[in-house]
Amino acid sequence: MHLRSLLTFCIFLFLVSSSLAQWQMADAPLKTNWSAAVNPYNVWREYPRPNMLRSEWKNLNGLWDLWILDRNTDQNYHTGQILVPFPVESALSGVGKKVEPHHIMNYRRRFEIPQAWNGKRVLLHFGAVDYESEVFVNGVQVGWHHGGYDPFSFDITDRLVAGGEQELTVVVTDSTNAGGQAVGKQSLDPHGIWYSGVSGTWQTVWLEAVPQSYISEYRCEPDLDKSRVIIRAQVQGERRRDLKLIARVNGENFNAESAGRPGTPLLLRISNPRAWSPDDPFLYDLELELVDDAGNSIDKVKGYFGLRKISVEKDAAGVPRLYLNNEPLFQLGLLDQGYWPDGLYTAPTEEALIHDIATAKNMGFNLLRKHVKVEPQRWYYHCDRLGMLVWQDMPSAANNSVTSRKKFRVEMKAMVDALFNHPSVVMWVPFNEGWGQFNTDRFVVELKNWDPTRLVDNASGWTDSGFGDVIDIHSYPEPKAPSAEEAGPDRARVLGEFGGLGLNIKGHTWTGKGWGYELIQSSEGLMKAYEDLIWQLLPLNREAGLSAAVYTQLSDIEEENNGLVTYDRLLVKIDPMIVKKINAGYLTPRPDRLGSFFYKKAPVTFRTLKEGATIRYKLGEGEWKVYEGPLSLRKTTTLAVQAEWPDGSKSLVGTYEFRKMKALKSKAPKDLSQGLEVKMYRGIWDQLPDFAQLSPDTVFTLSEVELPAGLPKEKCGLLFSGWLEVPETGAYVFQLNSDDGSSLSIAGQAVVENDGIHGMRKKQGELVLKKGKHPFSLKYFQKFGGQGLELKILDAKGNPKPVSFWH
Repeated sequence: MHLRSLLTFCIFLFLVSSSLAQWQMADAPLKTNWSAAVNPYNVWREYPRPNMLRSEWKNLNGLWDLWILDRNTDQNYHTGQILVPFPVESALSGVGKKVEPHHIMNYRRRFEIPQAWNGKRVLLHFGAVDYESEVFVNGVQVGWHHGGYDPFSFDITDRLVAGGEQELTVVVTDSTNAGGQAVGKQSLDPHGIWYSGVSGTWQTVWLEAVPQSYISEYRCEPDLDKSRVIIRAQVQGERRRDLKLIARVNGENFNAESAGRPGTPLLLRISNPRAWSPDDPFLYDLELELVDDAGNSIDKVKGYFGLRKISVEKDAAGVPRLYLNNEPLFQLGLLDQGYWPDGLYTAPTEEALIHDIATAKNMGFNLLRKHVKVEPQRWYYHCDRLGMLVWQDMPSAANNSVTSRKKFRVEMKAMVDALFNHPSVVMWVPFNEGWGQFNTDRFVVELKNWDPTRLVDNASGWTDSGFGDVIDIHSYPEPKAPSAEEAGPDRARVLGEFGGLGLNIKGHTWTGKGWGYELIQSSEGLMKAYEDLIWQLLPLNREAGLSAAVYTQLSDIEEENNGLVTYDRLLVKIDPMIVKKINAGYLTPRPDRLGSFFYKKAPVTFRTLKEGATIRYKLGEGEWKVYEGPLSLRKTTTLAVQAEWPDGSKSLVGTYEFRKMKALKSKAPKDLSQGLEVKMYRGIWDQLPDFAQLSPDTVFTLSEVELPAGLPKEKCGLLFSGWLEVPETGAYVFQLNSDDGSSLSIAGQAVVENDGIHGMRKKQGELVLKKGKHPFSLKYFQKFGGQGLELKILDAKGNPKPVSFWH
């Protein structure tokens, strides 16, 4: 090795070791394995804009100086370095400190312009900075931006100094959820469904060299029905009248070209079009070139597009459904919130970013609902490449002032513009569950005007305005479908959220514990509970016109442990191949009975959802037999069943125990009156109290179990007491659905326990009862938020039974 080369190498090693010594990952309760690969010289090196490639660019990620001023005290809150592009609050930033609204973040770094860029214009790009940022180059302001989710850039050519280093300063403020800005689920007080705040730079910062006149952006509008694509490209910089744009597309065994003046739509006809879909995510290569009238090349960018069509069409029965490429497609997806324990909004590495999409794909999902967050361009590129549909939420905001509402609209438009060319994005979702919702009908119209190629979900969950392409409800944990009346004649019916089954796995949680809409105690239990939800879901597609469903959720996040993957991404809670099998409808055969108890004898019939299966069963430790019809049971029996399809796919093995029970009998007093005695209590509880130790606020009578008119919306409890009269001797199933906690006992036996703080949650119990009256007691409490109580009394096959109540 030459002496000069050796010296250069030694200097490089010194700089690397010096930078590594200056940066350390901050403490975090949890981290991913990918964080080990991150350091100042290996941090998001990938080209940040894959659908508009240029060869001359420079990455500015790495160590920056960071000074945070507390403007309330004029004191330093933090001085040191930060690893860009990780947000200040994240462990991977090396800072890991909470940012308050009264903090001012001052970023600074130096950079050099390559000599090869002489004579060219230099653009400074930011993937995203949360929230308000002011940018200076060599002490001179070059621009200002508000919005935490959209990319922005400045032409800094005229602010550069000749030769030597340039200085870049970015001043950022972020009020997180204390202001009215678009913030998603960030919170200054993270808890429950609200997560850590994200402040400052959280996506790649980079430089790009362009000619004096250059292609600044383009929109790709696919038209599958006419086998064509329309390109609308913009040119900025030096104004010249002798410029022409050429668009070229390369496909399978064909090339196409179209040319025109800047601003003129360019039409490219596609021979033998190959549509983009989750099963075949084919992407056409696109090249845009800017030339002068002499044919000299001025600028050139490379991109891609997918030829796909998303629409709502009516099926043969007249039911509006979601169609992809003129074919009905049931969209089954995961709620994806894009949080990481070590990087928060910023994935540790490209491999990590791909991991979540690939994991969902491997589980048999074809959709991700990107929930109140916008990702970097590379995330959408991988969805395009891997074949993953995306419903894109607008990050929610309080929208509590005229100014914040104006900003919300501007930022929504910026989101649409930034993501327009990604074929994976098929739906815009401006509002979620009413958070900051306003002028819904206007936004639906505007979104359609901004982007006529995609669908609009006016509001996901509970606050439908009657506009848009779909009616979207949320239901936890069991799935439901919107009614035809709610949808109207032209809108498809979708389930924007359901599930939320939680499983805490020791060593892989943010706080040592966590919650879900229903907590499960084991991976096996989670698998069975998930299969039960899919058993309920898939028939809704055929029988109730449901076009899509989104399960909550892809990964755990902080206190919320209802992901299929742990927050650190180290464990998948259910084998992905089993989830894929379940999602495809290869479900364990089920008996036609809700309960397992029977009186004297029980005919049992098994069925599957997916047609063509051979069902096999065995009794106890006996041999497997082919199921050919109903089984007649006269004693307590354990049955194992499994289905197999002609393609060789097999369901999981299901085990069912059917128990022969004696009927309970009770002796009721004479002279009873119809209805139940109801005592109402006031108090704040996290679980059912001992009502016997409390004094009721009021006492009244109800003819059935229901929430009485005038019941307080919070901080109350009910005790229903009396006698339940059943019309005949037999097995009865009791389904108790409540928000918050409840419990049911009959004839002195606990039948259903549905205690605790939760949303509407259904639990089931069963008894065999003699004809007549039996002691009845139902307890219920409501703390805050949603409220509900429902009791269904059914026979073993799920048919309602005519019962009456007495006291």
